[in-house]
Amino acid sequence: MKRLLLSLLLVLFSWTLYAAETTIAAAPAGPSPKGYVTLDEDYGIFPENRIGNSLYLKKKKIFTRQDLAIRDILNINDGLLYLGYDNQEEPQMGWFGPTGAEIKKLEGGFFSFKYGGKKKLLRINAKGKIQDLLPRSSTPGNLLFNGKDKAVFTHITAGETIEVEGKAKYIYTYKLHIVRNSAPKVQHLRGEYHSYDPKLNYLWIGPDELEVRFGEGEVRKLSIR
Repeated sequence: MKRLLLSLLLVLFSWTLYAAETTIAAAPAGPSPKGYVTLDEDYGIFPENRIGNSLYLKKKKIFTRQDLAIRDILNINDGLLYLGYDNQEEPQMGWFGPTGAEIKKLEGGFFSFKYGGKKKLLRINAKGKIQDLLPRSSTPGNLLFNGKDKAVFTHITAGETIEVEGKAKYIYTYKLHIVRNSAPKVQHLRGEYHSYDPKLNYLWIGPDELEVRFGEGEVRKLSIR
């Protein structure tokens, strides 16, 4: 009777161990690659979440980065901006199009793009997509991160030559914009700023306080909550 009971216990233990081993073996080590992923009506990637995957146009392969897993694109008239991740899950942006484009990774997880006379400021939104911070403008720039939770940037809305003390000087008109890490939309501040400098001069003097400096010695402080 004791031998029969012992045999039954061994069988039960062996079956439990086999079931556990089977469960462990079936569990994926990470996000498993999937099939073709549609990005828009024309473009897609295959396979998903795999280093060295490819970008497709109407199901035809057009581009591959062996060191990146491509996850998103942004169509710009002359080509494509693409977002990829390396083996360390570090995001990188690249350009598929004519030569001469310049992409820089900025503080705070932002990116700048420049091609010809066109400029873009970008970030990766909460859904993992490339977000153009000011899609209707080709002059956004001068992005400054506060080191914590938001950034300020400008774009030029106008410019004209005026006469100052008998001399012709060119003056720029700017709009200020705030982008917060926690908010999906960009805040467009009211009012305009004028400066002879093609790059408006400002700095964060606190997490929520911005100081704008003008060439004539004028200083304006803004509280941004």
